[in-house]
Amino acid sequence: MSRWITVANRLPFTLSASSDSTGEKISASAGGLVSSLNGVKTKGEKIWIGSAPNGLTPENWPRIRGQLPGASPSRSEHAGHAGHTGHAGWRHHPVFIP
Repeated sequence: MSRWITVANRLPFTLSASSDSTGEKISASAGGLVSSLNGVKTKGEKIWIGSAPNGLTPENWPRIRGQLPGASPSRSEHAGHAGHTGHAGWRHHPVFIP
């Protein structure tokens, strides 16, 4: 199986405070990289590794990943990894930098 792996300084989504104080608002990151890679068509696995956006922590990642557009568990999640499928079929892997 082929894989398309993107390693960037960010993930393809951002978090901001919700206007109704119910939690975080999730939106697609602005910029050419996110826009251009959302059009990638492949039968292989698509993985995006990037620095976690402000507000994303190891503790709230399980909840946030379930709220991303297209949320569904990935194959690696079933194997105990923190992958997530969403945003045009990408599996997101945040890197948490203290």
